[in-house]
Amino acid sequence: MIRRTVLITLSLAAFGTAGLWLIGYMTPLTWSHQTKTRLVVIAVSDGELMLRRRSSTLDWRSSPATHDDAWPLKQVKHGPYLGIRLELAKASVGEAGAIYGSKTVIPLWLVFTLLIFYPAAAFLRGPVRRRRRRRRGLCVQCGYNLTGNTSGTCPECGVAVAG
Repeated sequence: MIRRTVLITLSLAAFGTAGLWLIGYMTPLTWSHQTKTRLVVIAVSDGELMLRRRSSTLDWRSSPATHDDAWPLKQVKHGPYLGIRLELAKASVGEAGAIYGSKTVIPLWLVFTLLIFYPAAAFLRGPVRRRRRRRRGLCVQCGYNLTGNTSGTCPECGVAVAG
């Protein structure tokens, strides 16, 4: 039951990612959430998922222009590794405080591939298992050894045996 739930959840997530991937090429999507000292932005465009987070010792709503002018003072870039890029930054705004942030860009094809791997393997497992059992002379349903069976049915589970 849990395996089926995981399979369905990963399949839906993979197809949702594929939908975001396609929609992101047509219309960029952006979601943001702002609190007093933290800003989080999630955006999808050009087949990429961008996660941007900034936190500050200052109030974002006081003067956002000050924050944008100081961004970024010091910046460290990593990547791309499999298309994933990471940027870490720190900016100082006078004596009032500092802004810290990170930006991660992940290609949606990588997310889709990781999410679809288990459902694809589970989908292909059944036919591969049946073919392997048939070649070895086993029941395709339960795996019982049918060597010497002449009745045409599996004595273990009752499934009709071919040839």
